Amino acid sequence: GSSPKRPPPKKNPSSARSRPPAAPPPRSPFTVRVLDSLAAASRGHGADFAGLLLVVVGLVAGLGIYIGAGGPVGRGVADAMGTLFGAARVLAPPLLVGLGGLLVRGAPEPHVVIDVDDPTLVLEVAPDPDLVAHPFARVAFGRVLLWVAGLGLLHLVRDAPSLGAGRDAVADAAGYVGALIGEPIQGALGEAGAALLLTAIGFAGALVITRTTVRAVFGRTAAGVAAGA
Repeated sequence: GSSPKRPPPKKNPSSARSRPPAAPPPRSPFTVRVLDSLAAASRGHGADFAGLLLVVVGLVAGLGIYIGAGGPVGRGVADAMGTLFGAARVLAPPLLVGLGGLLVRGAPEPHVVIDVDDPTLVLEVAPDPDLVAHPFARVAFGRVLLWVAGLGLLHLVRDAPSLGAGRDAVADAAGYVGALIGEPIQGALGEAGAALLLTAIGFAGALVITRTTVRAVFGRTAAGVAAGA
């Protein structure tokens, strides 16, 4: 027959009482706790903070660039914009403010559609999933392409000073950023080839922003010519 089951061994109460209690986990340093608290309090507002910062920088830059105001900070930002972007610095403030607005706006909300046959029926149409996943990436990427093309073309138009020409000459053209864009392209393709490539980059940026294609542009152009003929 089967052997009887043995009862589990009894624990010795004296050994359990003699075991020391587990030490509590070490407490985090004060600075770590403060940073964790700030991170928890600001969670979900990263885009808001970055957008507001860009808006403030754009407004301060506008004060320094347009009217010479904004104090030492405004004048310093204006000088920095001139060093980086040259004559195109006048476009930097509205671009910064616009990009900050895109960050603050965030992902688009679903569209609400009311049925005309039954006004009590409200339909919620989800927005484009690409815009939800990347709410401002399309416009930002398109603007970067336009900015690259604009600075490169401005560098060519303003006598294309080299990077070693000195700050005043470079800042009077397209700045060091424009020189970094235009100089190597001009060296590789010549002035005419560089102008063609930069124009194509700007055209690509416009396509990205407007969410259209070259085929659609040419189709609309052909349709307009045919209608006017």
